[in-house]
Amino acid sequence: MNDFYRLLFPLVIFSAGCSSRPPADGGVNLKNLVTDFFRGIEEKDTGRMRRLTTDDFVLYEEGLVWNNDSGFNNIRRSLPFYVKYVLSDFVIHVDVHSGDARFNNHADFVFDDTVKMSFDWVESATFRKTADGWKMNFLSVARHMGYTPPRYDTMRFARERYAKRVTDFAKEPIREGGTVFLGNSLTEFGDWKKLLNDSDVVNRGIAGDNTFGMLDRLGDVLARRPKKIFIEAGINDLAQDIPPGVIVGNILVIMGRIKAACPGGAIYVHSVLPTNADARTEYPEVVGKNALVVDLDRALKSAVEERGGVYIDVKAVVEDGQGDLDRRYAKPDGLHLNSAGYAEWANLLRRMRR
Repeated sequence: MNDFYRLLFPLVIFSAGCSSRPPADGGVNLKNLVTDFFRGIEEKDTGRMRRLTTDDFVLYEEGLVWNNDSGFNNIRRSLPFYVKYVLSDFVIHVDVHSGDARFNNHADFVFDDTVKMSFDWVESATFRKTADGWKMNFLSVARHMGYTPPRYDTMRFARERYAKRVTDFAKEPIREGGTVFLGNSLTEFGDWKKLLNDSDVVNRGIAGDNTFGMLDRLGDVLARRPKKIFIEAGINDLAQDIPPGVIVGNILVIMGRIKAACPGGAIYVHSVLPTNADARTEYPEVVGKNALVVDLDRALKSAVEERGGVYIDVKAVVEDGQGDLDRRYAKPDGLHLNSAGYAEWANLLRRMRR
């Protein structure tokens, strides 16, 4: 489950302070406020969500803290999605200036018209009475009994490099059309203009990036309205123990946003490449995950082709007989490609263009 899912599946338990003379309609007001807040998520209406919360509103979930700005960013980067909430079993306490509510929430999600998820949660919230009426100021998340959400780190490996590359990208002039390569270090280290003899190629690879980082910076790619876009991602996600299903879901969201912004553009998705035992020295986090690479590639091929994209099996031309990255095509670090590996990759792309 990625960070966006955490934002949309809040749960809570909290109590308000002492009660004085509770307003007769206080319980109804708080129930309506909570309902309207979740309707705001359903309709992607961040303006409504902001109006219903205090300036210092916080959502807390198992060590993760969100405010409105960070939460809204996650909603925007995860489009397109559909969600329907069903709230029930409210228990509300309210006094003159504060209140709390505990309730159940069933959520049905569909991401990019394909990835479906349903969850049942117990939630609660606290509220303050302000000059503008009741507002929610705190939401805390606790998981349902019997459900253990997956835990993994979605941060980029090389954050300083990521920030510098994004800053450098923003300085480049925007020319519409052409070809964009979006990916991690395998993409960044390829001289695609030379490899493909195409001066219109734009390299948007960042070493250490994962699918979450690519979603965050997709706006730069979409602004160029490319005729062709080649996506290469996944190995860094696996290194961070992000499940294959989440990786595929993120790539499908990327595809959906490209289709919406660049109708008629061709989308190509590369297979994830295996590593070999030499990676143990510099990149131990990827060692032993080639079986996951096989599972991920199988799921990715099916999902990409079902959505009208073109799946490119680079893995098939650079792996050895045991399913590892062939040392003939690998750098000594066991993860990255050497010039021979890039030549094989480029030859595969040239054959596809015929």
